[in-house]
Amino acid sequence: MKRAHFLPPIVALILGTLWLGSEQHLITNLENETQLLREHIAAARHSDTPAEDPSLISSKHGRPKNSNPHAIDWKKLIQSMANDGRLSETETINLYQKFWAMSSAELMSAHEEIAALELSEEERGMLRDILIVVLAQKEPHLALECAGDKINAAPDHIRYALAAALQRWSQKDLPAATAWLDQQIATGKLDSKSLDGKIQSRLWFESALVSSLLATDPAAAEQRMMTLPENQRGAFFGRESLIQTVSGKEKDFADLARKYVSADQMGAACSSVTQTLIRKGGYEEVELFLNQIEANPIERRAIAAEAVKSKMMELTQTTQQVTHEDIGKMRAWVAQHSPDAVDTITGEALVDFGGRKSPFADRVKLIEQFHAETGSDKLLIGFLSGQEVSQNRDAALALAAKISDEAQRAKIIKNLTR
Repeated sequence: MKRAHFLPPIVALILGTLWLGSEQHLITNLENETQLLREHIAAARHSDTPAEDPSLISSKHGRPKNSNPHAIDWKKLIQSMANDGRLSETETINLYQKFWAMSSAELMSAHEEIAALELSEEERGMLRDILIVVLAQKEPHLALECAGDKINAAPDHIRYALAAALQRWSQKDLPAATAWLDQQIATGKLDSKSLDGKIQSRLWFESALVSSLLATDPAAAEQRMMTLPENQRGAFFGRESLIQTVSGKEKDFADLARKYVSADQMGAACSSVTQTLIRKGGYEEVELFLNQIEANPIERRAIAAEAVKSKMMELTQTTQQVTHEDIGKMRAWVAQHSPDAVDTITGEALVDFGGRKSPFADRVKLIEQFHAETGSDKLLIGFLSGQEVSQNRDAALALAAKISDEAQRAKIIKNLTR
C-alpha cells in the first residue's frame, strides 16, 4: 500500500522549483516564504504547532558549543515528533537546511540513519521525503538510488520529485539516466497502473527523459515516446507531465505534441510549459511562445485559457486577493489572442481557483461586476460550469437567474438543482 503521509509545506515549495529549471536555491528565499509556510501548515494540520526543538534551531547567539553544524540529534528529533508524528514549521525548515549543507556522503549516511530510527513508517517516510527532495536537487542520481525498489510505493509528490531528479540527471549524463530508466522498466519496477490503465510512474519518468531529449534530438524524443502503447502517448502532454521545452526548441515541442493531441487540447498539452512561462515573465512570455510555435486560433484559445489559470493561481499565492484590475489585465491580454472567448475564459478562470485569499463570495462579486459591464451570458455560463458552484448552490442559482438565454438558464438551473 502506498504511503499517504503529510507533505510538509517546505517540501511542497521545494518541489515547485525542481521542474522550473531554476538554479536559484529555495533556501535563499526562506524568509520571504515564512508567512506562506505558516498559512499552509495551519490549514493542513488544524492543530497547534509543537514547541520548537532546540536541537534543530540555531540560537540568536550562535550554535551550541562543540556541536557539528550539520549534525542532527535524532533522539531529540523523534521526541519532537512524538505528539502527532510531524515536525513544526521551523523544525522542517532547519532540517532541510541541515540536509542541504551536507556532502553527498553525509546525505547517504543520513539516509541509513533514518532507516534505523525507531519510528513508524509514516514518520520515517516524512524524514526520508525531505532528504530525497534535497538529493533530487543536489545529487539527482543519489535520490533515485535512495528510492531503490520503493518508487511505486512512494507518495505521488515524491515520485514526481524523483522524475524531476531523473530529468536533472539526464541533462548532465543522458546515457546513464537512460540506462537507469531502461533498467527500471525491464525489471518491472514502474509497472503500477492507475484505474484508467495508464502506467503513471513510467509516464512521469518517460516524460522527464523525453523533455531532455527534445532539447538535443527531437527525433530521438519521439522514438522514446514510441516505446509506450499508442493510446498512452498523448499523456506525455498532459497536465501532470514533466515535459518541457527549451529556448530554440519551442516549435519542435509543439510539432511533436500536435501528432498526439488535437488543437483544442493544446492548452493541457502545454500546461507545464505555460506554468513555467507565467512564473518566468507572465503573459508576455506566453505570447512569445505562441508566436514561436505558430499557434493557430484554436491553439491560441486553448493555451491562453491555460495561461490565465496559471496566472490566477500565481496571484493567489503572491497577493492578498485577486482584484478587478487583475482580471481586467487578463481580459485585455486574452482579447489579443481569442477575442470571442474572453468572457468564457474569464468565467472559467474565476471558478477554477480558490483558497482563503479568494473565497467564492469574492469571486462571485467579480463576476457580477464584469457582467454588469458587459451583459455577457458567457461570463456567467463559464463561471457556473465549475465544480465549486455545487458547494455554493444559493449564490450559483442567483447568478444563473441573470442568464438572458432561456434555454441556457434552464439547463444550468437544472444542473444546479439535481
